[in-house]
Amino acid sequence: MFKTIYVSMDIYADLKTQNPKPFSVTILRHQEVHAKNVSLFKTLKFILSKDFRVKEETLAYTAMFKHLKQHNQTFDLDHLARDFSKLRYIWMTSYAEGKKLITKIWEEA
Repeated sequence: MFKTIYVSMDIYADLKTQNPKPFSVTILRHQEVHAKNVSLFKTLKFILSKDFRVKEETLAYTAMFKHLKQHNQTFDLDHLARDFSKLRYIWMTSYAEGKKLITKIWEEA
């Protein structure tokens, strides 16, 4: 159930090449973490529980950031912290909380 991974067309096209960009691979790794953990119950829990969303996104971004660091890549932590406080992440955190969380994940990855 729900094992399909969706990425943007540009990421998908890049992933199909002989040498995809490290960023495209990290997006795939991030989504694989979500796909591995998904079920109807967990989907509902993701929507309804801020703490569960934080836990799931921490796992996914840890995998993503480890891969980025292995390839000497950077990531816009500030932009992601802002996204955490918007609809995209169902208002998971405030900007300040998101910045603290994502910085910690980046530093520990």
